Amino acid sequence: MASLPRYFRVVIRVRPPLDRELCSPVWQHVVSVPGTTQICLYETVPEMNAADRASGTSQVVNTHTFSFDHVYDQNASQPDVYESTARTSAT
Repeated sequence: MASLPRYFRVVIRVRPPLDRELCSPVWQHVVSVPGTTQICLYETVPEMNAADRASGTSQVVNTHTFSFDHVYDQNASQPDVYESTARTSAT
């Protein structure tokens, strides 16, 4: 049986954190891109003892992994994303 043509792709791009997010004492990096088709989200909770709370340490309690046709990390440039996903190819 022949496969059906694909009419759309689902592509995710993780944006870089904003300066105001990086400066915030409560900001946490909770996203990773382990490959070109997966994204992981980390659910965290603050540590319970006073020393860890003061240092801002958190504990990962759950990891959610999702798969897409392509995932770009926060270092992907706009031209790269456009060239490989949006630009029509000459066929």
